[in-house]
Amino acid sequence: MTNYNIGLSADKKTVYVTRRGDALPGAATQVLTDFNHGAGETTDLVDDNPANHCLYNDVREELYKVGILNMQAVSIQVSGSLAAEYLTAAAVTVADPGTVAIVIKYQPANVNAVNSDFTFVSANPAVATVDAAGVVTGVANGSTTVTATAKDGGKSVVVAVTIT
Repeated sequence: MTNYNIGLSADKKTVYVTRRGDALPGAATQVLTDFNHGAGETTDLVDDNPANHCLYNDVREELYKVGILNMQAVSIQVSGSLAAEYLTAAAVTVADPGTVAIVIKYQPANVNAVNSDFTFVSANPAVATVDAAGVVTGVANGSTTVTATAKDGGKSVVVAVTIT
């Protein structure tokens, strides 16, 4: 099951869809928060392509409730993690003993991701460990990597880690 936010531009011509936790674009008015899209249904791009009809129809139903009756008159845009083409994260350096949180960004929008949407694995826990929140803890001097993978099975990013 995936949860979404739906927003609407002031002129009511652009609809924005994000995953829960991702911010809507600044000019969007929240239409619905924490909209639930059922388990097993497609989470592909929202459009009128029959292959993506489940989420599209769910969004259309919510828009009807706020007076948007003609879906041909609006443009649906995904943002945040739904629109991400790839992820980035800056290398981290931790003074031992110490901790540093990994910051993941959705690109090309350069929007911060929510770390709870990822799983983290250290390539060498003898050098650095990483917790479920993406906080790296130095164990011993050296270098390793941490891989962050989106829980939805999507994209991943490898972060270089140096412990000094």
